[in-house]
Amino acid sequence: MRKLNFSISHPGFFWTIFLIDSITPLLLILSNIGYNILFLSQIVSILYLFNAFIVSVKNKLLINKISFLFVLFGFISIFIGVFYNNITFDNSRGSIFGILNPLLMMNTARVYLKNTSLELVDVHMQRVFKYYIPITIVLYFLYYYYHYVVQRYVYYGFQTNWQYASVYLLYSGKIILGLFGFFLVLISGKRATLITTLIPYITKIFSIKKIFKLKNILIFFFILIIIVSLFSYAYKEGYLRRFESTFEMNLSDSKSLSAGTSGRSDEVLLIIEELNEYKPFIFLGKGLGATYKVVGEDYTLEKNFSHIAPAHFSFQFGIIFTILLYYFFFQLTFKGFINHRDNIFYNFFLVVFIGSFFGGNLMVDPKTWFFIGLYFYYRKYYKKIYS
Repeated sequence: MRKLNFSISHPGFFWTIFLIDSITPLLLILSNIGYNILFLSQIVSILYLFNAFIVSVKNKLLINKISFLFVLFGFISIFIGVFYNNITFDNSRGSIFGILNPLLMMNTARVYLKNTSLELVDVHMQRVFKYYIPITIVLYFLYYYYHYVVQRYVYYGFQTNWQYASVYLLYSGKIILGLFGFFLVLISGKRATLITTLIPYITKIFSIKKIFKLKNILIFFFILIIIVSLFSYAYKEGYLRRFESTFEMNLSDSKSLSAGTSGRSDEVLLIIEELNEYKPFIFLGKGLGATYKVVGEDYTLEKNFSHIAPAHFSFQFGIIFTILLYYFFFQLTFKGFINHRDNIFYNFFLVVFIGSFFGGNLMVDPKTWFFIGLYFYYRKYYKKIYS
């Protein structure tokens, strides 16, 4: 098997950074047990963008309809930010990276696919996930040790990117290991990761030919029994306590809604309130550097970020941008479900897209746009289904 001996200027260097990225949850563990080094995770994001920038300089930078939206509304956002004197280094740098990510990372995916055969892409993924999966599993066990055994990791919840491993394992036929990973996510307390981890299994069910064949029915019920058993065990052992607030959520009670969504409902309501201050903000957003206040019982925070991507995009770029962006995403989703639901690139895209309704990865995580770009340009360069 060929090694990933890419230079920093090669688009395939993405996979090397992706493998390095697999250890960034370790920084989260160390920060929660007293070593405040979480800021080092930003180095990985810089590496992604540095690689993408060099690739785009050495190769032609092409803008597609999605990245064009970010360029156009990015300039409008900057203009509004300057007009209202909102722009400072601290509250604008993340948004600037959020504009550059889709432009550079999708272009890197384009260059990579255009110059790499599907067989070689498969080799690259095999090589990366061979190490990515055991590293992530070890980190989960470290979290369980520090949270449940020595109780130094107080916060209940541990974020990894297992959803990508889940896609790879399922499409490599390693279902048992995939289900084991599902259990690790289940008892880690991260609801958004759990949902995205299940996505490839749902699309796989719909892609099975002769689904009512006895063998396929038996496999389906075997997997279903395992998943139900895992949920039952986790519930009895108290591992689902974070999920209880979601199950018991009362939509008419703001406190219950806030607890059930980990504060995401508060962010959405505050953003709606901010946009309603001045009608043009609804259509064009509040611009680069804009913030909104979150007032608690004993604290006040100014935030320029939402954990729900559509809310964040509406706040910064306006509802026109958000509608167009998600129209393109839904278009990719529905057409892909018809033609490519058994395609690994489509499922990478799908976990990113679905995850955007529960988290802010589209704004802060460059690799999400590489995976979106993989499927976007796969449709252009390859006609056959690749799984």
